[in-house]
Amino acid sequence: MRKKTSIVVLIMYMALTLISACSYDGDQDRIFEAAHEQIVEDNPNLTPSVEGNNSLEHPQGVNDDSGRVLTILVDEDELRWGSLSQMFTNHFIRERPDIKLVFETFSVMDPYTFDIAEQTALITRLLADPPDIFIRPHFVSYEKLAVDSLFLDLNEFIDGSNGISRDDYFDNVLRASQIGDALYHVPLMIRMNTVMLGREHFESIGVDITNKRTISMRESLNYFHRASEFYSRELLLEIDFNLTDLFRRENIYSIETGEVFVNTQKMRELLLEVAEVPIREDIQFLPDEVYNMRPLTFPAVDEMYGYTNYLLMNFDNLAMGTFVTFLADFHPDMQFSRPIHRVTESGDISFSNFTGMSIMQSSPNSELAWEFIRFCMEITDSLVADWWFNGSYPINRERFDNWAHDIIIDIGYEMVRPRPGSFWAIELDDPTEVAKAVDDGVAHFRGLMDELNTEDRRNMAGAVFNTMIYPDLYLFATGRQGVDLTLANIQNRLELYINE
Repeated sequence: MRKKTSIVVLIMYMALTLISACSYDGDQDRIFEAAHEQIVEDNPNLTPSVEGNNSLEHPQGVNDDSGRVLTILVDEDELRWGSLSQMFTNHFIRERPDIKLVFETFSVMDPYTFDIAEQTALITRLLADPPDIFIRPHFVSYEKLAVDSLFLDLNEFIDGSNGISRDDYFDNVLRASQIGDALYHVPLMIRMNTVMLGREHFESIGVDITNKRTISMRESLNYFHRASEFYSRELLLEIDFNLTDLFRRENIYSIETGEVFVNTQKMRELLLEVAEVPIREDIQFLPDEVYNMRPLTFPAVDEMYGYTNYLLMNFDNLAMGTFVTFLADFHPDMQFSRPIHRVTESGDISFSNFTGMSIMQSSPNSELAWEFIRFCMEITDSLVADWWFNGSYPINRERFDNWAHDIIIDIGYEMVRPRPGSFWAIELDDPTEVAKAVDDGVAHFRGLMDELNTEDRRNMAGAVFNTMIYPDLYLFATGRQGVDLTLANIQNRLELYINE
C-alpha cells in the first residue's frame, strides 16, 4: 500500500536549524516537539536516504563462478562523471554481490550533436557484440533505432509472474514510453517540461492562475501581448526564449505516422508571431548555433523574489532547483507560481527519458537482466547525491516521496532558515503551516507526474535540429530568407529524414 505522502519530517530538521541559529522560548520548543511526535505517528513508512547509497564509485561485485554475469553497455561519460544510472548499479552490487556486472562503454563525440554516423556506429556495435542490458543516457538519440529488432518488450516482464505492481509506479509514464503496445525501455528517471507563471503579470490582465495546470505556446503569446500593455518596462516572455523554441516545443513531425507538420498555415502564423517577440540582447543567431552570452539560464535571486520582467520562468533551468518551487505558494515574496505543464497544440504533455534501461533481443540472460532492471525500479531510497539531479523525477511512487523529502531537507531548509544573508529566509511561526505547505507542494508535483502522456523521443538537441531545422531558421532570423521558403525547406528535409 502506498505510504501516506506527508513528508513533514522537514519540520524536525528546521527546528534544529532554528534552535542553532536563534534562541527560542519553551513554547516554540514544545511546538516543534509536538510536531515531531505527529510526524512519527503519521509517517511510519517514510525512509530517508541511506548512508552510502549515493556513492559514485563502483564497488566490486563478486564472481562466484556460477555463471551469473550481466554485461551492461553504457555511455563512457556515465562512468567517467558519475550519474544516476551509476548509483542504481552501485546499489545493486552492494545488495547482490553474487551477480557480477561487467561494464562496456561506447563513446559519443558530443551528446548535443549526435549525428547519423555515430548513430549507425552505435547500432553496429549493439548488433556485432550485444550486451545484456543497454543503459541509454537521456541525450542519445534513439527515435530512428529499430527498437523492435534490438530490444525485448519489457511489458511481458512487468506483467509476468516475476513482475511488478504497476500501482507502485507512475504507470502513465510507462505507458507513454511505449512504441505501439510494446515497452522497449524503462525510464527510471524523467524530466518534465514545465514553466512557472509570473503572478503580477497575470493579475494585471485578470487571469486567475490558481488552478491552471497547462499552458500552450499560443496561450503564452496571447498572455504576453496582453500583459505587455500593462507593464511600464520591456516585458520578456522567458529568460532564454527565441524563435527556435517553437520548433523544439511543438510536434513538427511523427516518426510513427511519417508526417511532417511544418509547412502549414498554423506554423506560419506562429513563426511570424514568435519572431516579433522581443528577446534578450545577448542572444545572438550565429550560422551554427544560437549563441547565448549568459552561459547558464539560472535566474538570479532578485528575478524570483523581487523585480521581474519575465512573464514565464522555465522551471527546468532553475539553479535553485526544486526546493524553491515545492514551497512557491508559501513564500510571501515569491514572484512565480508553482510549475505547470507546457502543452502542445495537439494536447501532448511531454517528458524526456533521463535514465532508460533496455534488454537486448539476443541476450541469453534476459531473465537475469530483468531481475536487475526490476531491482532498480523497486529501489525506494531517494539516491539523492547532488542538487543537479533535482529536476529529474523518479517513476517509483514511494521513491518519489522519499526523494522529495531528501531534496527539501538537503536544500529547501534554506528558505525557512532565518540567518543573515539568506535572501529568501522567512520567519516561522507555525510548524503546522509549514507542514501543510510542504505537503501541498509535494502533492502538486505528484499531480504533474500523473498528467504526463507523451515521451519526447525527438532528436531536437542534436543532428535533426542542427542540420535540418536551424540552418533555415538562422537565415529567417537574420532577415536573409522569407517565412514561406523557410518552412518549405524544413518540411522537405524532415520528410526525407523520417522516410529514409
